[in-house]
Amino acid sequence: MKKNRLLTLTILPLSLAFIGIYATTARSQLPPPSQGPTGSMSETFKNPHCPNKVSLEVSMKYPINTGNAKVDAFFEKMAADYMAENTRQARNFGPADCQITTHAFWHGDYKSFKPNPETLGVIINTSENGGGSGTFCVYLAYNFDLRTGREFDIKDFFINPGIGINGIYGYAYADLCKKTASHVAAEEVMGGQCGRDRNAPRKLLALRGSLDGLGHLVLTERGADLNFCHDELWHKLHGDYTLPIPKNTLIKFGARDFWGPSVPNF
Repeated sequence: MKKNRLLTLTILPLSLAFIGIYATTARSQLPPPSQGPTGSMSETFKNPHCPNKVSLEVSMKYPINTGNAKVDAFFEKMAADYMAENTRQARNFGPADCQITTHAFWHGDYKSFKPNPETLGVIINTSENGGGSGTFCVYLAYNFDLRTGREFDIKDFFINPGIGINGIYGYAYADLCKKTASHVAAEEVMGGQCGRDRNAPRKLLALRGSLDGLGHLVLTERGADLNFCHDELWHKLHGDYTLPIPKNTLIKFGARDFWGPSVPNF
């Protein structure tokens, strides 16, 4: 399993303040995710220093009955750890917090996908406001082999991981560059390098979310989605970024075929 990913879910990320005027609407074009049975944990309480004013809310939804006991246990533990850490943070609110916020929350939700009967893709989305510091979000992707309960990593996904990662960054880079014709600020976000620097995709996008562990790439029925929270790319007013990548395109980048009736057990 990937190390330190739960920590990413429980710490408010610093916004890169990377300003643009366009956020893709690709998510609305996708078919509804194949959401399976859902478990949930939640707790709502008051700041003891100002119980009549500030409410504190922590919740997490997660997949259950996935078809593999190891996968079920993974998500249940992830949700329990998320609740424990963020509930602890909420209970540490002091008198000063009464002056800067009327509501604090830590919310976690997910979407799940089944590219084939033996594979599960899950994208976790958390929205967090720790009290007056603004709202931040985190996206993390998990892809599992339901026969073994093992999480796929980049070596399982691509025959040649380096070529595959470069292909995905280039695909996302081209998508963003297309938007510069009608959105001047998008050109500024891309640094004016569209079509001029062959290394620009990695320069501009790689530091905003490593794909080395498939942390932003989730398998779907049509291929895969590349997901970035707005905090990782631009100002939050411009929304998140979800880019659908068709399976045929991924296979051209050297991805194994996860979309057939059966996938080799790696």
